[in-house]
Amino acid sequence: MDLAPFKTHWRTESAVWSFGAVFALILLERFLRGDIDSFWGLSLAGSVVLISMGAQLYRWRKCSALGWLRIALAALLGVIAFVTLAIALVGMSPLTLWGARDVAGPLLMDTIALGYLVPASVLAVFVWKFEHVSRHLRGFFAALSATMVLAYVGLEIRRFWRGLEISSNSVSQGELYSYTVAMLLVAVALLFFAFARRSVFLRKVAMAGIAVTIAKVFLVDMSGLTGLIRVASFLGLGLALSGLAWLSRAMTARWDAEDVQAPLDPDQ
Repeated sequence: MDLAPFKTHWRTESAVWSFGAVFALILLERFLRGDIDSFWGLSLAGSVVLISMGAQLYRWRKCSALGWLRIALAALLGVIAFVTLAIALVGMSPLTLWGARDVAGPLLMDTIALGYLVPASVLAVFVWKFEHVSRHLRGFFAALSATMVLAYVGLEIRRFWRGLEISSNSVSQGELYSYTVAMLLVAVALLFFAFARRSVFLRKVAMAGIAVTIAKVFLVDMSGLTGLIRVASFLGLGLALSGLAWLSRAMTARWDAEDVQAPLDPDQ
């Protein structure tokens, strides 16, 4: 079987991605002359370099003779991309005075979304498409993507409560409760996702997230409550924890039952 058409296809596709990334970087520099030094401008530039790294990893899948060169280029581009993203999203975070001045746009669809969700989406695509890459590297991409999404959610909550004073050191009680609710929703959603995927690892991560949420509630949220409100809060938290514990036991029992019945399935 002649494989030449297939080789031409993947070479053309990877070349399009590589040159497309370079072209996008040039366009960014041209149209963001006044904002390229902002956290979201640098983040977009880092995302473009990430795409270039992804193109090299994609070409490495089919390239044997120059595989070492693809890996070296991917490593170099990865270092540049991650350093750029670290400067943009950590050093120039919207929580700093320098980054707060660049926050603009409507809530949820602002420059924070550009800065954090764009690179998170690129990394998520890597996890989804690059099955030939080491699972440890894909796990790193997945963890980094999830961290960026969580940072985006936290910053949007912060902006909702503080507005233009997003870099302020003060934190209101309502803001603290909002973080707790968001953390609990993420942990529960991850727990259901773990159930759907039958993933023990994801279930452990979800339970760890729930444990962190509980610690935050006891150590931070309830420290300022007194009287009946404090009692009611403890009661509600206890009921929620009981429900989550029951759900975890139900998931384990369901998996064990399916494992026992699997050999009896006539389709096996």
